[in-house]
Amino acid sequence: VTGLLPDMPMQPVEIQIRTQSMHEEAELGVASHWWYEDTRRASTKMSKHDVEAVLQSRRLVAKLYSLLEDHPEQRAAFEAFAKSSGEARLTMEMKDFLADADFVPTEIELLSKTLKSSESTAGIQHQVDWMYGLEKLQEEASDEDVAVFNDRIFVLTPQGDVKDLLAGATPVDFAYSIHSDVGHRCHQARVNGAIVGLDHELKSGDIVDVLTRKHPQPNRYWLSFVKTSGARNKIKAWFRLQDREKNIKAGRDLLNKALRRLGKPVLGNSYQLLATYTGKPIDVGNREHIVEQVGDGTLTVNNVIRTLFSEDDLLGKRVERKSHKPKVDPSGKTGQVLVTGEGDVPTVLSACCKPRFPHEIIGFVTRGSTIRVHRAQCRELEGLEQERILEASWAAAEGETQYQVKLVLETEDRKGLLKDVVTIVSDLGMSILDFSLKNEGKSHLMVETPNYDLLDRLMYRLERVDGVRGVEKG
Repeated sequence: VTGLLPDMPMQPVEIQIRTQSMHEEAELGVASHWWYEDTRRASTKMSKHDVEAVLQSRRLVAKLYSLLEDHPEQRAAFEAFAKSSGEARLTMEMKDFLADADFVPTEIELLSKTLKSSESTAGIQHQVDWMYGLEKLQEEASDEDVAVFNDRIFVLTPQGDVKDLLAGATPVDFAYSIHSDVGHRCHQARVNGAIVGLDHELKSGDIVDVLTRKHPQPNRYWLSFVKTSGARNKIKAWFRLQDREKNIKAGRDLLNKALRRLGKPVLGNSYQLLATYTGKPIDVGNREHIVEQVGDGTLTVNNVIRTLFSEDDLLGKRVERKSHKPKVDPSGKTGQVLVTGEGDVPTVLSACCKPRFPHEIIGFVTRGSTIRVHRAQCRELEGLEQERILEASWAAAEGETQYQVKLVLETEDRKGLLKDVVTIVSDLGMSILDFSLKNEGKSHLMVETPNYDLLDRLMYRLERVDGVRGVEKG
């Protein structure tokens, strides 16, 4: 808790509220030496590299503490090491203990430095510690105990400030939570050092860095994926400030672009396609008002398209087939995940990467013979023994409706284009039925999708791939 005291109105004071066990852990444990030793005032204006270094160090300390809870005989040795002189080294027995607990050599070296460190990172450490405490609470407590956190995530700015957002929030939501101007000028985003799409779903613990352009240029499509009302209202307000004629032209262009790529007739001068938009005949003035609302952001293109056409009109013939999407419970009950093709193997979904359908997954056999399910790209698996990694996949449910849709891509000759397209389809959890890529001209992509919304997201992402000039439904 941070506040101002009457006697010191210009001096913020932080007060820590602890249980007895938390107090003992903080004052007597390894963390007391490293986490709270540096009492000097430290700026939170740290580089992204420094923030990531602190986060990685915190992960290792948290992992060590979890391990020492089950091995109290080792605790005294690590506490003594943390309080010893700067020249002390981890003993061979301590290194072997860590190696047996899946610490790789680079992690052991970093942990050794971390426990001996007294660098001035206090300005961010309490925020990182708080966020990891929330994640641990979510992981260990019952659903009822943490229901208050079910719809929230906690992410970090590159300076180490914690942002509290709705679950499912995107980099655009994050940008508007900082300032309206940052949101309006948002151009790209980096999450944990990697460039991601602006519709990327953030998760707790992410470090989010927004890249901005010189002039404001919000995109009306953002309204289809932002989660927070604050971001949505600020986007709409920006477009309402534009003049009416501009909004009508922008709305017409957006709707016609969407209609063309779906192979539907475009809007004419009298907007005949919208003649019965509300279910009964409407005059030209009201039709134009609908177009203007698309232009100023009050309505999304998706809203209009879905009102005009049914799912079958948009996607074609339905196909009943097995879905690869299970109903996944975080407890990892038997049957939800197939391990080497078998569904009767008990598994646990790992809290570090929070795997869920349609993520590609693998199983890892722990020292206690538990099979933990991780995302295939989970960084916690780096350097671990390959023979303990098992093939895993999501169990299938019967009878989900899918649509087979052919897309035509106007492409240029570019090395790596095939990989980029396949990655985008895979990231959305969609199946590729056929793909004919030409070096120059029209390429054909056949995919399966359960609904129009997912297809719309796919087309939006494909249009932003370098070397793709346009995307239309075939």
